[in-house]
Amino acid sequence: MATLFEANHCLKLIEEDRWETGCLFETARSWVISHTIAGASLEEVKRQITEFVGCNESDLEINACEEPGRIDAQVLENGEGLPMSPTDLLHWKSGHATAYQATYSFYFEQVTRVPAPLFH
Repeated sequence: MATLFEANHCLKLIEEDRWETGCLFETARSWVISHTIAGASLEEVKRQITEFVGCNESDLEINACEEPGRIDAQVLENGEGLPMSPTDLLHWKSGHATAYQATYSFYFEQVTRVPAPLFH
């Protein structure tokens, strides 16, 4: 019998982020991403999230917004939805590129897998 921590999707929220003024609320968009993350430990789950999002472990918030089982990951992305490179960041800071603050929210459940009784 295996017990896992599992999230079958995440909510992605993005807002345009201006270097001088911060995020622009009126640009906010969100959608659900169908992606499963499952692990036997919190460390395994955190590793999978950082690999999927392209962020560092320090960018994770456990039990975000005081919601048990919620893990948020934040990353600054370019217009293609990829983490910004050092060159992208320089262009953004000089006003020559657009950046988006992206928050990925994962909602985990504790799941115990047991064989299903099958009948003929």
